Amino acid sequence: MSQLGERLRKARERANLKQIQVYERTKINNKTLSRYEHGGSEPDIETLKTLAELYNVSLEWLLTGETNESNQKNQAESHSFAKRLRKHRESCNLSIEDLAEKVGLTPHTIEKFENGRSDTPGQKTLDKLSDALGVTRDYLLGYTDNPKGYGSGVYANDPTDLKEIFEKQGPLMYDGVPLSEEQKEKLALLMRQAYFIVKEENKKEAARRRKKIED
Repeated sequence: MSQLGERLRKARERANLKQIQVYERTKINNKTLSRYEHGGSEPDIETLKTLAELYNVSLEWLLTGETNESNQKNQAESHSFAKRLRKHRESCNLSIEDLAEKVGLTPHTIEKFENGRSDTPGQKTLDKLSDALGVTRDYLLGYTDNPKGYGSGVYANDPTDLKEIFEKQGPLMYDGVPLSEEQKEKLALLMRQAYFIVKEENKKEAARRRKKIED
């Protein structure tokens, strides 16, 4: 059994769902789900998202088996962003289509942001959204309750944001092989997970160094 299959099975059982119940809610038939759980085949990214939502687990956990406080913080940030984005779009009397046109995104992308079905966007996209809605980026992210509080600020000499590359750039290749949209999304998720793992390791290492200096 593959590790992904094992996590899918565990998540389903923890959700107290039988395979027939999963079929009733997702239309994934029993044979297909059984193949996923036993490693006979792997679901695509949209199917994984559907199952993650049904089982109430993170997509990152299904893909990597890893979870940490940084992920939980990011999920809370994403939830706050989704609520505030919708609230201020509506208070500005803007439709999803209106806002999408103002910031150069598709209506589907805006809808995913507002429904919490997409990660929090990168800095440049956040600044476009905050400018269109007349609030600060920090407010949209939930760092302050003052719509004009704190700030934003993205500058021309900012380092390249990898998240923006995956979200906005067209075709990408790895080792000369073109990547599909699904492969790009999986790589972005794994990169995000790796970022949080390294960030936590760096914090622990910094704490060990401080302790050594103090001793």
